[in-house]
Amino acid sequence: MSADILPQYRPVPIPSGRGEALSVPEAIAYTTRWIDIRLSPGEDFDGHQMRWLMTQLATRALAETIKTGGDGSAYSERLHQSYTVLRRAQAALSDGKHRWWGSPAEDQARKAAERVMWQRRDPGRGYVEGYESRYQTSLREDQFNSCVADYLAQPWMRHPVLDWMLVDAIVTHELSRFGEAVKKAEEPGDPWRRRRYLRARGNLEELRNLKWKAEFQLQLASAAFFIVVPLLGIGAAFHFDWTTTGIWLLGIYTLVVINELWSLVVKLIRRSVPGPESSSQTLWREMYEVWRLLEGPVVNPMLVGAELARTTRRGARWNSAAWSIVVRAMEHDPLEWVVVPAERDAARSDAGRQDGARSAPSQSLDPTSSASSS
Repeated sequence: MSADILPQYRPVPIPSGRGEALSVPEAIAYTTRWIDIRLSPGEDFDGHQMRWLMTQLATRALAETIKTGGDGSAYSERLHQSYTVLRRAQAALSDGKHRWWGSPAEDQARKAAERVMWQRRDPGRGYVEGYESRYQTSLREDQFNSCVADYLAQPWMRHPVLDWMLVDAIVTHELSRFGEAVKKAEEPGDPWRRRRYLRARGNLEELRNLKWKAEFQLQLASAAFFIVVPLLGIGAAFHFDWTTTGIWLLGIYTLVVINELWSLVVKLIRRSVPGPESSSQTLWREMYEVWRLLEGPVVNPMLVGAELARTTRRGARWNSAAWSIVVRAMEHDPLEWVVVPAERDAARSDAGRQDGARSAPSQSLDPTSSASSS
């Protein structure tokens, strides 16, 4: 919604303390003040995601109020609904690491975090580095689902960038959670895997090192029993002049040692060759493809939906919120989902330059500088 379009509409009543109806330009000024009270200044999406998203939703709230003939109270209510959805989504996506007080460095980190809704991270790196990796994602799932339900209940509020953030976050969360479950699951013949997983904090390299250490300790204990005890028996046979028995025991023992050494060589060879993945590991890699398909700036919602369906048939359990948002994106445009604000703004700028010759200069929509188109 551009500034040269808005003045064509009738004045919209906005709460002003005097019960007066404000014109659309006054509504824009009111919105600017309303947002300034609640969010710190910020120029663009990269500098302040929350403010950028709030101005986008404010544009949609104003357009919906005009479209439905609502008054100032209705517009104010929509602003509050938009702000509440954004704050609840931010809280659900937050990692909770930033306290509300602390050292100056912690305060600075908290203030920076308040500007961010969602930062994309690679669950593949989180899978390798373990559950303490900064690439891991853990959502407050109940709060997230409730927030998405409220968001979807207001069709006018839909925004493709916010849609993408929510889907990308829940997909990353599901991959992080399932990946850790795969790593700590017990395997046949390996009853201590869960304990090693906790000691290694889910780090794959440390898990492998701990497994080698555990196997070495087991081999050492076996050697103490299967080498020392037989040698003591053979020595006792020769000591008591049971020569024939001693020779037979020595021969059998030699064959057993040769067999064990050969088995060790075979194990080392097999260890150097990657073995087949478990079904869970294979499923995780297939689910990871969904995350890859969500890479911007332009996403194909039809491909994302098809991959969600395929992995679900294979056993994946995706959060229903992801399905709902992707289906809605497919209904809007099954082939194109522009999820990077810079790309959207560039497209609008190109369209604006084409109309520039026949458009008169008008005031800038400061808080609502982008259109309310989907």
